[in-house]
Formats: sequence, C-alpha cells, structure tokens
Amino acid sequence: MESPSGTRKTPKCIDIDEVSTTVPSRRSVNGVGAGVEGARHCGPLSHVWARWCLHAGRLHRHTYKEIIMTPRLPKAELPAELQEKLIKQFGVVPENLEVMWNSPRAARAVQEFAGEVGAWDAVDATLKSFAHMAVAAQVGCSWCLDIGYFQARNQNLDLTKASQVPCWRESEVFTALERDVMGYAESMTNTPPTVTDAQCASLLDRLGPVAMTELTAYIAFVNLATRSNVATGVRSQGFSDVCEIPLAARPDRSGAASTA
Repeated sequence: MESPSGTRKTPKCIDIDEVSTTVPSRRSVNGVGAGVEGARHCGPLSHVWARWCLHAGRLHRHTYKEIIMTPRLPKAELPAELQEKLIKQFGVVPENLEVMWNSPRAARAVQEFAGEVGAWDAVDATLKSFAHMAVAAQVGCSWCLDIGYFQARNQNLDLTKASQVPCWRESEVFTALERDVMGYAESMTNTPPTVTDAQCASLLDRLGPVAMTELTAYIAFVNLATRSNVATGVRSQGFSDVCEIPLAARPDRSGAASTA
C-alpha cells in the first residue's frame, strides 16, 4: 500500500491470538482464511476490475454498493473483536472468511493447513505467485486472482509479469521456467488432470524433488481455495485498483481442457 505522499506503507499484522489461541499462529496463503482464529495475516487483499480501491488503508466504499454480490452461502458473524481488527486492517471483513465461519471448525482446519503451506520455502516466491494466479484465472476465482496479484505487489515481485499471468501463453515476458510452472499449474487444474511424464520430469530436473513436491501440494491447495470460493459464490471485493499496472484479461481458449 502507499500513503497519500506516495510512500509505501506496510500493513500492521493482525495477531488473532489476541482474540483466541485455539489454533497456533500461522501465515495465511494468499489471503485464504485470512484472520481465522489463531492465525496471523499480514498481506492485503485485492481486485482489479471490481471498482473498489484500497489507498492508504482506506476503501472507497461508495462504489462498493454498485458491485455487491450475494454469496450462495450465508455469511456468518465473526467475533466482534476479530471483525474490528479485520476492518481496521482491510477496511472490510473478507467475505470468504464470513462464509467459511459458518463452520468455525472447518475454517480453522483450512487455515491451519494454509499456515503449513505458507511456511514452505523450497519454491521461489515468484513461481508460487504465478502458479496461484494461473490457477485462479483458469478456475475463474476473481477473489483469489486479485489477492495473488496484490500480494505480488506487496512482495515487491515483478508486476509487469504478474499482470500478464492471465494471458501468460500469449505473453513474451516470462522465462521458460515460469512458463513451465504455470503450464504445470493449469495441467493439474484441468479436469481430469493433464500432467504428462515429460512435463513433470522437466520441472523435477530444474527444481529438485523437495521443491517439486511442495509446488505440487501448493497448487493442489490453491485449487481447494479457488474452487471453494467459486462454488460458494464469493467474488472479488475490489481491493487492487491501487495496483499501478492493470491486470490483463484471460483470453478465450475454447479448445482448452475442461476445468469444471
């Protein structure tokens, strides 16, 4: 985020342990389960085409009334203190958390796994970010795509590249390894999966078995998160208008394998 003067401002962490210590503190992955009881989340959320703007930690809510979408599941009320902390950090409570909070037990379980995934570091952050956004674009999860893009900004990754992930096959800005990782992510996301022996062997040779294992599990987790959001009707809440570079649109690939 940036302050009105243009200086980058790092959001203060919300330590949910101050609310409850049921689950040990974990890092969230791309905002999934952000702020769930016993979790720590430091990264802002985002979206490009939803007409919401996060600037200096403040949302321009007057435009949000135009784009409110009702999730397919009811939104549960979070504990008051947790709501206050989330609103102070984000300006709003993440809707996927409100939906997930219908079952606090399920929310905690997903967040605990998200924390484990977030702690893995064998794979370069850029590769994981691009893999996450590739899956989100393919599944059609605007909420996750936006989080992935804004967090790429927050992590000081290359936004010129990150903005092109939805159309990475047509773009010329990515390295061979980045393209192969996104291709692997899409192949895992296809239904049924279309990963080939050659595809896996090529990445294994360059990444090694530890990173390859973590990348595979990471992509599988992102599929859980994106598909859950799409199934429950959770859409972008419009946080990434603050991003300097617009996110590219995903081209129509009518001949691609099913991702249903």
